[in-house]
Amino acid sequence: MLISGKETAGSKETVCSKENSRQALLISACLLGQPVRYDGDHAQISAALMTQLNANFTLVPICPELLGGLSTPRLPAEIVCQDERIEVINISGENLTDAFHGGANKAGDIALQHGIKRALLKSKSPSCGSGLIYDGSFTGRLRVGNGITTQHLQSMGVQVFHEDEIELLLTDI
Repeated sequence: MLISGKETAGSKETVCSKENSRQALLISACLLGQPVRYDGDHAQISAALMTQLNANFTLVPICPELLGGLSTPRLPAEIVCQDERIEVINISGENLTDAFHGGANKAGDIALQHGIKRALLKSKSPSCGSGLIYDGSFTGRLRVGNGITTQHLQSMGVQVFHEDEIELLLTDI
């Protein structure tokens, strides 16, 4: 159970509540309906799944691409291999690798701050994708791989799920 200290009139009071006992879950803001995707849209999950998530977790929304300084809307970007390095390039050829790594690092800081053990991130994204991501050709083809933020969170020991694995996430509690 999480316990938080609250200062009151010079004394320290310990507060415990059901809200505080739920695990924090890092979640892609677009899955919550926030219009932060590259195209200015969202990828909101169903109300029924949202109810289940809210009942079991304290949701901590993030958009690593915005955390990295990118705007909404923005040109589509994909992970490519350049000179044996993994880079993130947008459709016009601009290298966004630093912004993606910056956003991943900030997402990692937020995960540490909230004691995050699990994350629910948007599939196929160059930031948040897990298992499958777009192949770098901007043709809609997928390849096996993980987004930059997913890789970073996993290196920190955070278990990452995508929106098609919500039932698995809920049974894994």
